Amino acid sequence: MAATGTKRPPVKVGYWRCAHPVSLPSPRGPTAHCRHMCASVFLRSVDERMGSSVAKYSFDQPTFRIRLWVDERPNLPSFPHVQVGGVTSFAGGKGNPRHSSATIEYFRPRGGMYEYGLLGADFCVDDSDVVQVRIPASARGPSATWDASLNKFEGDIVCAFSQEYTAAIVDGIRRCDSELPCGGLLTVTAMVHSKVGSSATVFQSLAKGVVRLFSYDGTIGSVEEAKTLMD
Repeated sequence: MAATGTKRPPVKVGYWRCAHPVSLPSPRGPTAHCRHMCASVFLRSVDERMGSSVAKYSFDQPTFRIRLWVDERPNLPSFPHVQVGGVTSFAGGKGNPRHSSATIEYFRPRGGMYEYGLLGADFCVDDSDVVQVRIPASARGPSATWDASLNKFEGDIVCAFSQEYTAAIVDGIRRCDSELPCGGLLTVTAMVHSKVGSSATVFQSLAKGVVRLFSYDGTIGSVEEAKTLMD
């Protein structure tokens, strides 16, 4: 049941308060949610929802290194110059949302080159049958770096919401849209890329992995299981 046009007192949304009409709390999730996604709500969620530096799953092999955070977020620096991005809508899928937050980071050497990327997102369930995907954008300006990255090439890491990869993230979600959870809002909250090793293919794979991780039921016991999420 959703509130309609009548004015109502502000309700708490995440860390901020918002006066927009909101969906009432869903039986599938306790949090009321503002579909207008005010800039103040979003920007603070990006800046302050980061938490644990210890990933739930971590696999380190010579040919593939990967970390996965589930219902936690990597302890990233603040993302400067963040702007609220646009929204892409998908029909709700058949996935059963078991987690509210998912982040994947991987590093893979490939001959004399390598692949690298990190993508994190939150999912807020509502009673609709539509999944709205919001991907922020970082305005031009100085970007943060991250010493704890799996990528140890000095000066190569950028913590920023690069618009260069927005289309790839949307395409990755589209490729596994039947596995999306039921209706709600998927908000990208973290993006770390490499000046050398990142590409549209990397972020397309990360997006597929994040979508599947929201509904993943069980324990990831090997690097092969982790890689399967992104296939």
